[in-house]
Amino acid sequence: GAYRVYSVAGADAANYSLPTKEEATPQSVVALKEGMAHGDIMAANSEVVLTDGEETDVTLTMSRKVFMLRNVTISDVPENVAAITADVSPLYEGINVAGEYCGENGAYSVVLEKGTDGKWTKQCDAFLMESVGNPVVTFNFTTTDGKVKGYDCELSESGRTVAEVLDQWCVVGRRADLDNRREGE
Repeated sequence: GAYRVYSVAGADAANYSLPTKEEATPQSVVALKEGMAHGDIMAANSEVVLTDGEETDVTLTMSRKVFMLRNVTISDVPENVAAITADVSPLYEGINVAGEYCGENGAYSVVLEKGTDGKWTKQCDAFLMESVGNPVVTFNFTTTDGKVKGYDCELSESGRTVAEVLDQWCVVGRRADLDNRREGE
C-alpha cells in the first residue's frame, strides 16, 4: 500500500507539546510550551509504497521552518533615550506534523542595551517562525523624562523572506528610515 511518512525535527518533549504516535495526524499541532523558545525546527514528508515482502527506503528532505534573528542594532539614537525595546509581529506560533504553519498571534520582543560606542544592541540568537503576511517591527524609545515614542515599520519587501529583510533592516536601520511613525503617551 501507499503511505505518507511525516517527520518533525528539533521539537523535543521538554520544549514542545507533542502528539503521541498513536494520536498523531498530519494536522496535529507541535505546540511550543509556555515560557519556552523555539529551536531549529525542520519538517518533511514523503510518500512511500510498500510491497508485501520487499524492503524499501524512504528519503526525507527536511525544510527549515524557522529563521534565526542573531542581533538587533540601532545607531544614531538621541542622547536623551534611556531605554529601547523592539518587537516583531505577527509571527506564526508553530507548525503541524505536516510541516504547515499554524497559529497567527506569535510575537518576539527584545530589550536593547546601550553600548560604549553609542549603539543600542541586543544579541538575540533566537529562532523565530516566519511572519503572517508582512511583519511589523515596532521600536519603543523611552526618554529620560519618561516619555515613550514608538516607531512602526511594516516590512513589505516583495520576494524576500522576513529573515532576509529583518537581518538587513536591523543592522543598517536608523530612526530616520522608519515609516508610519506614532507617538505614545
